[in-house]
Amino acid sequence: MKKLFLILTVLFLSGKNGYSQINDTNKFIHELFSSFQTQDEKRFVNLYPNANQLKTVLYDIMKRQAGADTSGMHMGKAMLDEINDSALYNDYAREYRKAMDSARVAGVIWADARFAFSQADTSKAEDIDGKMLRGMIYFTSGQKDYFISFYEVLWPKVLDGWVGASIRNIGITKHPDDE
Repeated sequence: MKKLFLILTVLFLSGKNGYSQINDTNKFIHELFSSFQTQDEKRFVNLYPNANQLKTVLYDIMKRQAGADTSGMHMGKAMLDEINDSALYNDYAREYRKAMDSARVAGVIWADARFAFSQADTSKAEDIDGKMLRGMIYFTSGQKDYFISFYEVLWPKVLDGWVGASIRNIGITKHPDDE
């Protein structure tokens, strides 16, 4: 539980400015792909919660972890007051740029990229009283097959929609007959 709280804090202490949750899994996956395809950093960042939404999620986690013992809540609230939209934006923009660097190394030509299909799994995320999504997006570019591996897409019950994404890698899909 503490591990997910830390992941959420690091993940969400990164960025967001359009701040909309998407409550359809396929739509979220397509929006994630489109943010790369259109090379639109802001569109990627907008998949994350803004500072107020993040504070809501983290405060909910703190309340559930504290239970009847609310003595540490004041310190937690003070920590939450430090979260702001500009710091979040910068951190998530860094995540986007790192993923774009990975795509560049793999040889992706985004102007030619076409979505093929995706595979995703959800699991329960008790710390956020919600669920978590991870998966792969498969696409073509320049007559080659590529993938985007993503994880830590969260659906906190208090936000009622998918937010955020960590990108593990963007690379060339290996086929069995490849050497």
